[in-house]
Amino acid sequence: MGRELKRVPLDFQWPMNAVWKGYINPYRGVKCGVCDGTGYSEKAMKFNKDWYSLDKHHWIPNPYIVGSTYNSLARHYSLTEIEIDALLKHGRLDLDWFGGREITPESVKEWQLKDSLGLDGYSRLICLEATAKAEGWDASCPFCGGSGTLWFSEEIKKLNEEWRRQDPPTGEGYQLWTTTNEGAPISPVFPSMEELAKWCETGATVSGGCRTSYEEWLAFFQKECAGYELLPGMVVV
Repeated sequence: MGRELKRVPLDFQWPMNAVWKGYINPYRGVKCGVCDGTGYSEKAMKFNKDWYSLDKHHWIPNPYIVGSTYNSLARHYSLTEIEIDALLKHGRLDLDWFGGREITPESVKEWQLKDSLGLDGYSRLICLEATAKAEGWDASCPFCGGSGTLWFSEEIKKLNEEWRRQDPPTGEGYQLWTTTNEGAPISPVFPSMEELAKWCETGATVSGGCRTSYEEWLAFFQKECAGYELLPGMVVV
């Protein structure tokens, strides 16, 4: 739904749609300009680019699915034995599909062409790490150490790591917040959930921009609050 109910003071003042200050880490670094914030070395970035070969296309018919094509230049259709061993070690190949057949680069390619859900982004990362280790190169950016971020000082980096979210103050009021970002209020504060539900009927939406009735909003708020006792520091979500 991307929405949550918070109990805040009736006089709580914070701009609607603005991320609450307690959810923003003030100690930040800057994006590494060498790896563009990816954290990858030059060779790793080339590996990732070649994985799907989005910049180079050679679409040919899929021999297993009529009317389907695939980019034969995509690296993941020609995995090495080292990469396949790594995928097996991490349980990323569907052994039931192979049914006892020998798992080779050719059979893995066939599996992918017959099953579009064959390999995912995590599988790419596994293959990247296995290849880098076998060939003796570092997959991490040498300038940022793989974090994708450059820090002005170790002190600021430490403060960033030690920072913790601070929830808004609690109180007797009812307010609707969004969870599609770090967290921000998207309604005024009301003294009762009934008044909040009435406002939400015309003033708030749920996923996909759809509107919800007063009764549905009220049921949602009642369910969220059921069995909870408002204590200092508690946020009802």
